[in-house]
Amino acid sequence: WGWPLLAVGFYLTWSWLAFIGVGVGLAILYPAWALSVAAILGVTLTVWGVSWWYGVKLFEWTPRGDSFDSVINRLILDWLIIEAWWKGPRWFGRGPYSLDPATRRWSSRAWIELPTGEAFNDPLQHLYEYGLVGLLSGAMLALLCVSRALWGDPWAAALAAGAVMSLGHHPLRHPALGLVILTLAAGVAR
Repeated sequence: WGWPLLAVGFYLTWSWLAFIGVGVGLAILYPAWALSVAAILGVTLTVWGVSWWYGVKLFEWTPRGDSFDSVINRLILDWLIIEAWWKGPRWFGRGPYSLDPATRRWSSRAWIELPTGEAFNDPLQHLYEYGLVGLLSGAMLALLCVSRALWGDPWAAALAAGAVMSLGHHPLRHPALGLVILTLAAGVAR
């Protein structure tokens, strides 16, 4: 009964990342649908990518338009974070909240407006601020959750959707969302 509300939410936000996250969550929650969900995601993203490549504004009718700029901005920022981590302290990172001044500096020098304040990629932000040791601690939690996750488990499905979101946004840095994701991880790892 909630699908119409979810469809309205997707239309209003028009978030490709949310679309992928919910698709991954549905594939885990309903394993019999996994192949269908993967096919729908693959075809939709391929059509959008090809249409963008050829300059056809296929999704211009959506509330956010058909811009690919936010994806490009985030990929540029991802590269800058990896490059800065490689040059800087690799093992323990630069410390909490140290990415904010770096993103502001990079954005002021870039030819395109970059996101500032946060990385829009939780694992990369964790790598920059806490180094390889911090990233490995998060990877250990992820491996524990993956090893104990079950197909059809709503906790695992919600956690997978949150994990997908963390690759292109920053839910772990916001207490209201981060606490939910950590609670889901505890539920899956129980």
